[in-house]
Amino acid sequence: MTGWIAALLNVIGLVLLGAKIRIGWLFGIAAECLWVVRAESLSMYDLTAISVLYICVAAFNWWRWREDADH
Repeated sequence: MTGWIAALLNVIGLVLLGAKIRIGWLFGIAAECLWVVRAESLSMYDLTAISVLYICVAAFNWWRWREDADH
């Protein structure tokens, strides 16, 4: 179930980002946190690592969009 929720959050985040709505990055971060939980439960350390990297990229982009988004 965790994977399905993570996928749904990813899709919602991408739709919001496509509309240039900054909060989409937070949906992506939430989704990746769920992927970390799933990956850890299955000992998929490669997925854990890439999810942590995606979290960092999304957090950076969320910060960068502070002046540009939501207008």
